[in-house]
Amino acid sequence: VKFGRLWRRIDTVGYVSYDEDRMSHIHLRTDGWIEKLLVKAEGDRVRKGDVLFELYSPILVNAQEEFVQSLRVGNKSLRDASHDRLIALGVSENQINDLAKTKKVQRLLKFYAPQDGVMTELKVREGMYIKPATEVMMLADLSTVWLIAEVFESQAGWVKVDQPAEVNLKYLPGREMKGKVEYVYPTLNPKTRTLKVRLRFDNI
Repeated sequence: VKFGRLWRRIDTVGYVSYDEDRMSHIHLRTDGWIEKLLVKAEGDRVRKGDVLFELYSPILVNAQEEFVQSLRVGNKSLRDASHDRLIALGVSENQINDLAKTKKVQRLLKFYAPQDGVMTELKVREGMYIKPATEVMMLADLSTVWLIAEVFESQAGWVKVDQPAEVNLKYLPGREMKGKVEYVYPTLNPKTRTLKVRLRFDNI
């Protein structure tokens, strides 16, 4: 007799997906033109704080001018209102502080990566006119990934949230991924009689 780990093997199909909790959809809060695009293609890697693009927007230029004017006249209520307008338009606090110091309106405003990641979608090009409804780009952090597996109805009772999981994939022979069950979807597919299970793994 010896101590060991009891486990059950499930052979099934599944697919690796982005961890949707670690994705950023880049939208603007005003319209304007992409004057300079620093990211050139899908698949490019960026670091948090990297400049993604520079935008020319008459609305942003006007909002900066209002803020600078409020500083020059010393009107606190006007300054607070123009500050809040810049924030609402997507201008960062650091950019507003720089504007307050220099009092120089920037024709082009820089927009920065909110996280480390890989460019999974790039829907703009230099010179393109965009609106708030336009999804400019999408970033995905690949430090963790999801694996969506289809578990047969007869085996669904074996799977519980927070259980450890080990996965072997045919396209990665000899490599074992270790993670855990993060979510068990509540509905059964009536055609295949399978239940979707979401597993999370560190992507190392």
